Amino acid sequence: MTDGDGRLVQPFPQPGGALKAAFDALAELDGQGSRGMDPKVDSAALPKPWDPATITNTDMRMQLWTWLSAVVDWVNHEYAWDVNEMIPACWPLHPHLVRDIAVLADQRRAAGLLFNSDHLQVWHQTTLPEFRARMRAQIQQHCDEGHAVWPARARHGRQSSIEVWEARNAVLQRDLQAAVTERSWGASRTPQP
Repeated sequence: MTDGDGRLVQPFPQPGGALKAAFDALAELDGQGSRGMDPKVDSAALPKPWDPATITNTDMRMQLWTWLSAVVDWVNHEYAWDVNEMIPACWPLHPHLVRDIAVLADQRRAAGLLFNSDHLQVWHQTTLPEFRARMRAQIQQHCDEGHAVWPARARHGRQSSIEVWEARNAVLQRDLQAAVTERSWGASRTPQP
């Protein structure tokens, strides 16, 4: 079976210019190791396309969404024979899928840059099947016919409430106080030379 342009397989979508520059800069830093890295560079502040929350530049973030959308379309076209294998159209409404798809896309991009097929085989044999298993376990059939409201929304709201936070904080404070008391008590019982 081929698509309209006659090709048997479609090429993997490539990231836009700003994303590619970010990947290149990260690869260069990765190759230098911590010894070769400029100490003024805050590695935690660098945009890492496999971790969407690290991208704060609007243009780069738009490129990320465009690229991830293209990757989802590509995965669904090239690898989803059965509908249960498809990434749902509402994936941007699922933070867990957004994060997982970003890693899936980066792993496939990186595997395609190598001069042998070892990492691509790992992507086919492990990365993609494990992503699909997590996706199915997380969303089940909730979004098969359209996006479903987050089933855990009410519980998350309760767990995030100020009352629950205060109760949890009180337990943690009691634990800290007990640890301080134990350390003080233990120090006073230590034999003196």
